[in-house]
Amino acid sequence: MWTKRITGMVIYTADDLKQLLFEAGFSSVKTFHNKEELHIIAHK
Repeated sequence: MWTKRITGMVIYTADDLKQLLFEAGFSSVKTFHNKEELHIIAHK
């Protein structure tokens, strides 16, 4: 729904975000799902 309203908006999956954080130099990345929320804890 939001990607149709906002031009250029991209919704990433938890795995996509985790990979991007590792590529950005983070050594530890944990993801937690809580209903419709995604929480990410990352350490450099």
